Amino acid sequence: MHVLRIMRVSKDGLPTVKEDTRDCLGVRYKKPRVNDISIDVNGMVIRGSGGLSVTLPPKTNFKEHLLEPSIPARECFRIDLAYFEEHQHLFFRQDSSTHGLIEPSHDMHIDEYHEHLAATRNLWEVDK
Repeated sequence: MHVLRIMRVSKDGLPTVKEDTRDCLGVRYKKPRVNDISIDVNGMVIRGSGGLSVTLPPKTNFKEHLLEPSIPARECFRIDLAYFEEHQHLFFRQDSSTHGLIEPSHDMHIDEYHEHLAATRNLWEVDK
């Protein structure tokens, strides 16, 4: 099984890795109204507070605003959930019938979380 995420595309055809920016391989944490995850005053991720948002297939499960054609250079990527089954630092948690999160599996600093997310970059494939 795999999950989907709409992300900006880098020149090499892979997802753009960037923290605190929408539609990238990273999470927002500096903008309280739109944060994907919460951190404490020391920059430690508050477990269970969120993560990298993903959608379960099919593509019709995406919220309409994510499919806006007016936003250029974005693609629908997919990643195999088997990768997270034995990952030491990241896990997948389904939070509804159409949505899930890739979350930290233990206490870690936000920078470490972003490093683990970035390490998945080559595993994301464009979902045609």
